[in-house]
Amino acid sequence: MTVQNSPKNLELIKGFVESFPKTNPQNVQVTAYVIQAPGALLRQLNATQPYAEDQAEMLHRLLAEAGKHGSGVTLLRGIQTSQQSGEPCFLDCVTDREHTYSLTLDANGFASAQNDMQRLGMSLRIDASAESDGHSLGLTLAPEFNVRVRTETSKPRTPGKTQATVQKTAFETTLTMNSGDTRLAGLWPANGDTLPGEHDISQALFVTGRLEVPKVLENDPAQLVMPQDLKTMMTHEFDLPTAMLEAFDASPGGLAKMLTTNGITLPEGSVASLNEAGRMVVKTTPEALTEVDQWTQEMINQAPATVAMTTEIIRGPNRLMRDLTDDAAITGDHEQLLQRLHAAVAQGEARCLHTAHQESRDGEKTVQQSHLSMSLLSEMTRHAHPQPNLFFQPHLTGLAIEITPKVEEDRKTLLLDFDLSYPSSPTRRWKEVLSEGESKPSFSLPRHEFDLARMRGQLVFANGRPQLIGCWQTSGDAEMLDAAFITCRVIRHPGLVDKKSVKLSANRPKAGAPTEFITQTYSMPSNFWTVMDSAALSTPPSDKSKAAVEMLQANGISLPAESQVTYHELNSRLTVKTTWEAMQMVDAMLGGCVIGSNPQRCMLTLHLIQTDRTTANKLLAQQSGRNDLREALQLLLSKKDTPQAKILATLSSCTFSGREIKMQHTQDHPVLSEVVTDENCNVGFEYEPQAIGTTFEGSLSSSPDRLTSTLDYTLIHHPAAPVPRIENIEQAPAAVPMELSDVPTEKVQSSITFMPGTSRILGMWKPIGTPDLEALDIVHMAILETAVLP
Repeated sequence: MTVQNSPKNLELIKGFVESFPKTNPQNVQVTAYVIQAPGALLRQLNATQPYAEDQAEMLHRLLAEAGKHGSGVTLLRGIQTSQQSGEPCFLDCVTDREHTYSLTLDANGFASAQNDMQRLGMSLRIDASAESDGHSLGLTLAPEFNVRVRTETSKPRTPGKTQATVQKTAFETTLTMNSGDTRLAGLWPANGDTLPGEHDISQALFVTGRLEVPKVLENDPAQLVMPQDLKTMMTHEFDLPTAMLEAFDASPGGLAKMLTTNGITLPEGSVASLNEAGRMVVKTTPEALTEVDQWTQEMINQAPATVAMTTEIIRGPNRLMRDLTDDAAITGDHEQLLQRLHAAVAQGEARCLHTAHQESRDGEKTVQQSHLSMSLLSEMTRHAHPQPNLFFQPHLTGLAIEITPKVEEDRKTLLLDFDLSYPSSPTRRWKEVLSEGESKPSFSLPRHEFDLARMRGQLVFANGRPQLIGCWQTSGDAEMLDAAFITCRVIRHPGLVDKKSVKLSANRPKAGAPTEFITQTYSMPSNFWTVMDSAALSTPPSDKSKAAVEMLQANGISLPAESQVTYHELNSRLTVKTTWEAMQMVDAMLGGCVIGSNPQRCMLTLHLIQTDRTTANKLLAQQSGRNDLREALQLLLSKKDTPQAKILATLSSCTFSGREIKMQHTQDHPVLSEVVTDENCNVGFEYEPQAIGTTFEGSLSSSPDRLTSTLDYTLIHHPAAPVPRIENIEQAPAAVPMELSDVPTEKVQSSITFMPGTSRILGMWKPIGTPDLEALDIVHMAILETAVLP
């Protein structure tokens, strides 16, 4: 809002505006510690400040004691989360433990075991909201702790007997605190793996909440700062859609005329020109600049947007990570935090677990997975034959990211719904001992434990700036912390890349020459009249030449007298004869229409490339925010067959707008699903075929802007052949082997907008599934190359 008034009134208006509640998008950062200590110590500390608004001193004393040997104080969990004010956040730091949940006997006394996952660890739901005063917040915490109970018996489990091996502690509490304060949220008796005689051991939950407003880029060129003197001319730079720049003369007079055509008249003495970066530079009064600023933002906002998102998970020692994240919690500078962690990785003090990149249209969900599909025993039935009946089901373990981005109206912030999960430590194997009765021999089944970290929530991001979404202790190593970041960048597609219509510069009349008419012919698509909404035209479709004139007039193009417009029904061509200046506007409109709405052939080429993480990160940084990554693709292709680039797969296909596309290069691989012994003791093995290789399926359509195309796609790639795994059921008289397969799988599912002729990065991820892949510091990249065919 721009107000021109006296200084006194301006002060009154400023005070009036600032009196309104703050409506800036806010995040709430919550830090939580779960500490185990002697109950007497916790009660004593709590008694010293039972009603204090800030109990940070009590927390600091306990953390200091936790580092001393023999103190009896242990830091069990330490987490930090970020979430949008008013939206819930969910965090799981758990272990999914495979076990038998049902053990029964049939009429002949043979056992049947059904398996399930037993969840251990901590799950936490946080509802946080900023209060209207701008400095306090409300927290509702709902933690749940599931821990194993130490048992003294080592006897096999028998039918009809259950083992109470898990104790659950759960509660819900609501707090109100000032931003930055620490509160004791809960205190309860310890359970689970405590030593005999340790009866007075308690656990406490401390939380610290902070309000945070995402910092937008300070050097945002679109931000127009108004001076005090509204009469003095000032200069500002503006971004413009590419197609609009191509349609008008780049001289100062041509740009001024473009503004006039769009209802903006610059005062006398104003100047509009293009700089070397292709941006429009306008020197005029602040009032006129406000109009130009609103118009350019409206034009750019009308362009379709793709959001590029990069996720990084970094692991480091507890002390290092806490010092860095605590500083960032106070300063709110997550960009500096990520830079310091990158430096720690370079120095060997920390390790980057995952780097993933994915893109999606504004408002559309994108899914990316890099996982191992393991065949696990789901059910076993014993009988008289030594070979029991076996049934298997897949279990996915690996990185999974689901994000739905939404660009806010200010164009500087985004709202993300995200769901991130990954294994925090390698899979562990163990044996579960069972028996069909106390006097019968025992048998054992192979079991697995999967450590999992998962965070779900909604968060406000500043465009181009990294945001710490969470930090937590891993289930496998309490001395290590993982920090997860997401960086979002909005990519606009404001114009054409290759205009198919003839360039008009060659027909431009010389300065001072009399006005001459030039002729231009456009090849129109068959659905042109449907796209242009001919129902709104008064002329019947049979007279398409006259309808074309009305169509141009309806779009603000008024042709001078003696201009001619002729539509040729036979070859669907439109010939326009008019002045060079008028032809510029016609060409801008019809050139875009032809490219966007024409169901022309489009060649899609998918490149799957393996490169080192350093090269991939450099490419992402160099190409940040660009809507065409052909340069990055060509750079990688030029390094093929070197350590910097290995071509994994290349698939190409030609398609039309509105058509489905499928590219596949696979080989069927049998995956064991059942082993069944019939009544005649014949053992049968059932296999399900799985296509191993690369599969790309999608649907191509024209976007409403008639300049870009939309691609909804699913990509599945297997970076390695299925990994054989032998598991044994230990029983008398001999063990029963099971020949299983673990399938490394990479999947990307999303919807993107692109301009024909450009290249886009569909995804990037760390491959997993085999020791060779996981040992290398490499990533896989999926790049889509597009080309328009005549």
